[in-house]
Amino acid sequence: MVDFRGVSTTEQAEALYASLRQEADPDTRGFPDWRLLPTGQRILNDCAPALQVAVLEVAFGELLRETRGRHLVEHWPRLLAHDVINTLVKLKLDLPPDRLAAIIEVCAAIGSDYAHWMPMAALFRLASRPLTLREIAALQRLRSAMAGSTYRGPRKIVDRINDMLSGSQPRLLPGGTWSARVLADIANEERQDAWRELVRHLLTASDATPPKKWEAQLLVHLDAVGRAHFLARAIAWLDLGPMPGAPATAPVPERDASYLKGFVWALSAFDEPDVARALADLATHCLKKIPNHGAVSARVGHACIRVLARLPGTGPVTQLGRLRLRVKYAVARQLVDTAMREAAARAGITPEELEEIAGILPAQQARVEHLIESDRQIPFEQWRQHYLDHPLVGEMSRRLIWMFSEDDRGALGALRAGRIVDVNDRPLEWLSPATSVKLWHPLSSPHPLVLTWRTWLNRHGVVQPFKQAHREVYTPTDAERAEGGSNRFANHVLQQHQFAALCRERGWRYMLQGDWDSANTPIRTLGRWNLDVHLEVDAPAERTRLSESGVFRVVRTGQVRFYRDRVLLPLADVPGVAFSEAMRDVDLFIAVCSIGNDPEWRGRNLAEHGDYWQRYSDGDLPEPAKTRRGVLELLIPRLTLADRLSLEDRFVVVRGDLATYKIHLGSGHVQIEPGGRYLPIVLAPARRRNAAFPFEGDDGLSDILVKALMLAEDRKITDPVIVSLIRPS
Repeated sequence: MVDFRGVSTTEQAEALYASLRQEADPDTRGFPDWRLLPTGQRILNDCAPALQVAVLEVAFGELLRETRGRHLVEHWPRLLAHDVINTLVKLKLDLPPDRLAAIIEVCAAIGSDYAHWMPMAALFRLASRPLTLREIAALQRLRSAMAGSTYRGPRKIVDRINDMLSGSQPRLLPGGTWSARVLADIANEERQDAWRELVRHLLTASDATPPKKWEAQLLVHLDAVGRAHFLARAIAWLDLGPMPGAPATAPVPERDASYLKGFVWALSAFDEPDVARALADLATHCLKKIPNHGAVSARVGHACIRVLARLPGTGPVTQLGRLRLRVKYAVARQLVDTAMREAAARAGITPEELEEIAGILPAQQARVEHLIESDRQIPFEQWRQHYLDHPLVGEMSRRLIWMFSEDDRGALGALRAGRIVDVNDRPLEWLSPATSVKLWHPLSSPHPLVLTWRTWLNRHGVVQPFKQAHREVYTPTDAERAEGGSNRFANHVLQQHQFAALCRERGWRYMLQGDWDSANTPIRTLGRWNLDVHLEVDAPAERTRLSESGVFRVVRTGQVRFYRDRVLLPLADVPGVAFSEAMRDVDLFIAVCSIGNDPEWRGRNLAEHGDYWQRYSDGDLPEPAKTRRGVLELLIPRLTLADRLSLEDRFVVVRGDLATYKIHLGSGHVQIEPGGRYLPIVLAPARRRNAAFPFEGDDGLSDILVKALMLAEDRKITDPVIVSLIRPS
């Protein structure tokens, strides 16, 4: 241990930090948690507060050196400084004004590019009340350093500094269209002063969850303006959306996010049905994805979820179920799941029972589909109550095929004319309270039986809520078993933002990759089998395709592997349903996110991955496209224009009056024959046809049918661009 006798506090701090950096050096000892290192323990547990402050200042100086004017190859020194700073600031050290001002000046020198490395909110809370002249000068310097940035973090720092420099009360200045509307309406209220004091109080809701003292003061302010009047006004304002008059995917200014968050937390004081609906609608708006940016306002969206978690009754739970289906961000989805668990605990039931009792249809559909890969056996009477006869779930449950078993007897059955029948329409008379029920997966039955059930659905005109009888089934090949992983979906080029969003929707963990140390692997955990599924994805070799924020626009797929307890599992040991459902997800990623599906890619970027785009646009069919082909084989003969449509290998062939067309069943791209000229047709969602498909949810199939029927009557097409491409002059 170093002898610090006769050494200044600053020198001690520098020696401690140098020792800490040596212990954390990844070249010698890896990069462990610095708090667990000997020097880290000494700094946190043995050092006096004055020495901890000195170490904090040394860490800020280190961060300045590591960020200023150069791009480091080594990332870890900056990361170490960041972790030390954040940990020590959380100790709420007593920083004298001059030393806090010195740290703020260092933050200004670090600059806006690294604002996210600095715990500014915590530092600002340590400022004097009132501010000293030295602190004011430091804050002004920091504001100047941040003012030129277009990013949200630095803009938020500027707004906070403005509030601090204006005095203890937040200024009621509009930050965007929402707050401008609210402040204008308040100017016409009879109790203007009470309203302004209330709004100033709402602006102080800076924590993730406001403290009890804040909530007590809120009630006083609500009484001053009138609780019923406030509720009516607040819901009307929130119903405007976070950015009234602006594009639906414009980011919310930070000052407006502060206003909105305060109003959201104010609604936690009310137990009214409209509150849950308004909060869920606002959360849906705020958590929409802006390409290359992030959420419209994650801060406001998360506040909505936290307040919904607090509200009593089943109404908020219903809205949380709705959000679970719509929200794509991993953190927000985790907040929703936590809120659902809390609501279930308050009701004294399991989360599954809560979902069965109080979920809305889309959320319930996702939950019911999840049963297809579980091994859950449901007692017959419970199944009838919570599925077959449920006012919401029953509508979809009656369109599904179930497995019934009791003792040594078992059969597949579905509802027909109020009775549970087998594939030959014979009633299953033996069903009793002792019967167990499980959602059927087609992998558990021979293919001829699966085809028979598909025919049954077609004969009775049953449209399933999701693919069940027509579900794609995947089994490992001999080559894949020998390899240890599957390469069948390798070397596809995916649009990364779309891919990341779909990963989150399907329960995969994945973070966007960009031109920094960001490599990671999409992983889905299959808890029933204690398996982790890994899909390799790599950044493109051509690093020119970056978004404005440095994110790769595309990634390339690699091998699919299965792990148990971090050990690679041979495919022969992977359960069949686990393999099939995981591979179905990967196939879905390609079917939805491949650049080959983008009809506009060819015109914009054919020089990049053009060979892949061409191969995909008319190449071999993936499994979902093979399912489409089977559906169209049954559907086309029933159409009024059936004589103009036929199936040929990978295409729907359309005989129009002006030309013959081939529509690829995978990509949906159209070729004009003869010659194979590409015909770009982009359909709006409203053009999709509600045909009598045997399942819901395949927009690609709808698009193909709409294109086929439109081209079969090509003389009626009035779009001048499409007409000019069909009949070039």
